[in-house]
Amino acid sequence: MNKTTMNAEVFTACLGTSSEGKPEPRIDFHMPAGVEYGTAMTWIEKVSGAVELATPNGERWEIYLGYFREFSSGRVLLELAEGTAAEAERAMAILRSVAATLSNRPRIVAQWLWDQE
Repeated sequence: MNKTTMNAEVFTACLGTSSEGKPEPRIDFHMPAGVEYGTAMTWIEKVSGAVELATPNGERWEIYLGYFREFSSGRVLLELAEGTAAEAERAMAILRSVAATLSNRPRIVAQWLWDQE
């Protein structure tokens, strides 16, 4: 499990299992308590966009977003096309890279979010 911090936010890239038993790579992250819905969705879409941009041509997985208001957390989940171990490992490499990149730019992300309000 890759765990990195960005001020109060924690980005975790992890590999779960779907209800069908397929590998389910995802990034879970926490936002400050009391964050507004629009700001939360901006965070989630930013993470999703970073995953989309990092995904090489030819990969056919689907990206799903989740927001859990009661926990001030978000999730970007990949539904794999084939569900193989090799595909899951490629997806996890991308998710780890995105989580590390986001955690290394706290001031840029914070300023960008501030400018959006």
